[in-house]
Amino acid sequence: MKGGVSHPAGCDSGLCPGNPRPFEKGRRKLYFGCGRGFHFVPQWRQSPSAGIIGRISSHSTESVLDSIWKSCYNQKRKSPHKRYDFENIKDGRTEESKTMEVLLFILQKGGVGKTTSAAALASILTQVHKKRVLLVSMDPQRNLDIICGAPIPRGSEQPNMYDVLKGDKHLEDIFVQTDVGTLAPASNLMYQWTGTPLLSLEEYRNLCDNPDALMEQLRARYAQVTDPMQDDTHRLERELKRMAEQDRFDYVIVDSNPDLGYLTTLSLLCWPELKVVIPAFAEESSREAILELYDTIRVLERQDFNRRIEILGFLLTRYENVRIHRHYEKFMQRMAKKMNTRVFSTHIRKCVAVPEAMASKQDIWSYAKSSTAAQDYAAWTDEILQLLGG
Repeated sequence: MKGGVSHPAGCDSGLCPGNPRPFEKGRRKLYFGCGRGFHFVPQWRQSPSAGIIGRISSHSTESVLDSIWKSCYNQKRKSPHKRYDFENIKDGRTEESKTMEVLLFILQKGGVGKTTSAAALASILTQVHKKRVLLVSMDPQRNLDIICGAPIPRGSEQPNMYDVLKGDKHLEDIFVQTDVGTLAPASNLMYQWTGTPLLSLEEYRNLCDNPDALMEQLRARYAQVTDPMQDDTHRLERELKRMAEQDRFDYVIVDSNPDLGYLTTLSLLCWPELKVVIPAFAEESSREAILELYDTIRVLERQDFNRRIEILGFLLTRYENVRIHRHYEKFMQRMAKKMNTRVFSTHIRKCVAVPEAMASKQDIWSYAKSSTAAQDYAAWTDEILQLLGG
């Protein structure tokens, strides 16, 4: 076969426009999978746009551009786990963005261990690996503040992230020093910014079989929550860039709130090369939430081609070696492979010390280093450092 499309033009599966999957076969061959077959583009002697548009002209312009974008960056990737390598592509990155890693803990399902995992990682990086860590609390529930042992004032008695997001304070003006790291605390006043989610679970279930409608819904909601006339959408990103320029931190760990509303959108837009960690249970509800989040991330990336939101991996928490958990672990591994990411090899085992640490207002590492959960988090931290080259 010397080119063209390996199945009827105008594929109606719906997966081509919404979810092209690039594959590398040698130096000059690219395949775009859609679930029914592969669009085969054997040579790159023409420009990328001419080559692809000439062969899959039956698809929408958006899907063509999306394919071009994904294929160009995947041509340069270093490994199957890291989606893009911008080594030879000028994309507006600054030198300081290469020295400070920003990790976001996110999943719109509550209670999966986002805050516990974020605090454990920060504590181990600070106390064991002697790294400079900043924790940013974007959850109005302020659980991260409690775990870090920070005081919880009423109202606006203490400067917090609400003041930063409004533009009244700089990030360094609200810092609280803790044993876990430097904390930028949240405020319950941030509840007023939770707003309408980009996509509810019910909407996702209704639209998941229609990728075009799903993407349109996400784009419309994104336009609603990010007003181009307002200056606050990228305010946190600018503050973090100032921290990078001053070389104050090695790692920034952001704890998001459990929904897909405005605060979560701000968290996803907080850094141009964001690394996302998704804590999840080995169960059905987490699987659906991950799929919903993945579609949201793809829409945000498409708004800005210089932005990379890399899903670093799925962290299975409260894990038990039982049949149902092993079943969903395998299922999530297959799902992670399709999303070009991984399930971390370290799972956080179910442990009574975790709720005890929360009740004691401590992170699990500070509370019980010898517990199974603390040892799991220590092993997982090593895994994170290996992935990030730290």
